[in-house]
Amino acid sequence: MLNKSHLFYAILTWILFFLLNSLLFFPAYAVDCQLHVGQIGDAAPSTWWEPFFQGDYTKFYQICGELILLFLPALFLKKTHWLKKVYLPITGVIYLLLLYYKIYLEGYKGMYSVHPVFQKDWVIVKEILPTFLREVSVTGGTYLVGFLSFIGISILLFATTLFIQNKIITLKKTIIFWLSGLGVMVLGAFNLPNLNERTAERKLDVSSEDRVSITADSLADTTVVQWVDWVYPDIQTSATLDRKDHLAHLEKRWTYDFYKGKKLVKRPNIFLLFVESYGAVASMTDYCEQPYTELTERLGEQLDSSGWHIASNYSKSTVIGGRSWLAMTTAMVGARIEDQIQYSDLIKNRLSYPHMVDFFNEQGYESYRVSTMRISMSKSDSMKMITIPNRFWKFDHRYFFPDIPYEGYQYDLYGGIPDQYTLGYATDSILSKTNKPFFYTSITMNSHGPWHHKMPPVVDNWRTLNGIKKPFGTEVIGKDMRISSYWTAVDYQLRMLTKYIQKQGRDDSIYIIMGDHNPGGLEWKLYQRFNKWAVPIHVIARDSNLVQSFHQHGFTDGMKVDTSQYKIMRHMGLYSLLTRQLLENYGEEEVVLPEYLPWGL
Repeated sequence: MLNKSHLFYAILTWILFFLLNSLLFFPAYAVDCQLHVGQIGDAAPSTWWEPFFQGDYTKFYQICGELILLFLPALFLKKTHWLKKVYLPITGVIYLLLLYYKIYLEGYKGMYSVHPVFQKDWVIVKEILPTFLREVSVTGGTYLVGFLSFIGISILLFATTLFIQNKIITLKKTIIFWLSGLGVMVLGAFNLPNLNERTAERKLDVSSEDRVSITADSLADTTVVQWVDWVYPDIQTSATLDRKDHLAHLEKRWTYDFYKGKKLVKRPNIFLLFVESYGAVASMTDYCEQPYTELTERLGEQLDSSGWHIASNYSKSTVIGGRSWLAMTTAMVGARIEDQIQYSDLIKNRLSYPHMVDFFNEQGYESYRVSTMRISMSKSDSMKMITIPNRFWKFDHRYFFPDIPYEGYQYDLYGGIPDQYTLGYATDSILSKTNKPFFYTSITMNSHGPWHHKMPPVVDNWRTLNGIKKPFGTEVIGKDMRISSYWTAVDYQLRMLTKYIQKQGRDDSIYIIMGDHNPGGLEWKLYQRFNKWAVPIHVIARDSNLVQSFHQHGFTDGMKVDTSQYKIMRHMGLYSLLTRQLLENYGEEEVVLPEYLPWGL
């Protein structure tokens, strides 16, 4: 006679088992739905949950290998065995750790397009995260609700693992238990061959900056349908630091010592402006390519008619999606800096390392660093994400969020000062006070993700931005990862920078406009189209000879790169390239030019 109680608990046990299993695959699915909405189409979803109901659910029919191994011993335990009381709670804790790791893994890969490594990320957690959380506009109540939710869900999942294992021990000898489980597995088997190709795409090695874009052939080679998916290989990768000497390449620093003593006869002002999240996504993807071409042609004509000359190229960054300070440091020291371990080692232990600021300081320049991210208001040298320790960089002047007298609308949670206002104020109220040539560097903030639907207006007089209090009325401005919102941000930055150069550009100045990295969660749109590490770089100056001299190193005319003629550079090549071209055009007559080092050191 059929035992209805056994049937109910058998079915419930298998349902809960597959829910726990599916939860381990949910982070990857969530990343696909929320960041990779191009799979569904470029039409923006009306709600954050809409993509979940349009995606491919078949990935949930895979089984996590570690989950099977965790629950397998329950088949051999007796109800009263002492080991049961010890093993079952351990299983619950291990399951939670697996789930937390999967969230960390898939979120990290989705945003930064590289595999996370525990040791590298722990340095960021220690040095940057506390200050970041303290300074951004999030209330303590939000943290409390989040923490309590985290604890509650963890307890529920822990209890579920105990329930499942207890029922396995109780029902393992009943035929109902095994038949119900077999039925669920058979249903799943019909859908398994339809696994989404992006699962295979995520399994490709994405840790190398020089990896070519994913191709259809590479996808075909890696699309292997498997019943069982193992987490351990990913954990092993995260636990492995792939080098012993993090900065061995810096031992070649003597190469840059060769720049010392080489004097510039003419000393133009240098603006090194990093544009947040300005990557090849803005110029090479389906949604952006046409408006980018039209915009850069129009802006290029405006600059040309005003007597400015432009040369452009693409440069490979060392990061994607975030950690802008690593990209900026790489460009300014002329050596690859790709993680927080390298960065911390550099600024703490190599204070005499020769870099771009050193070069200009020795040439008699006044050096300036401006940062308007709100977290930089602490002015703490321990805050290494934005407030880079001056003991290493040796800037003559550093300005932060509270140093910019802005009282208008705040456009984002990072500080909200319009980039046009920052540049206008710096030019008219700070740089105008020096009688020396100057080197000025900063990073724009209004294109920082997540992107608003609306950007600050580009105005004729930057001072008028101070009087704008409610530019959008009662309209709620959302933040998301849509390509349309991203393009709006890039469009603003390019129009703003063009307006700035036309209005406030000085004849004796050189403007280097460079992306820091591609936008997080959107770089995958470059697959099969262009290198996902590549970002645009523009050199703009009145001196046509200087601008033309960059062509010998792969740059092309105009704001849009001619990809039939260009030769891609790398961020670590900027230091040697800039100093070489300055010395070639403005150095002493008999100067021996330093070598251009495309790979840095």
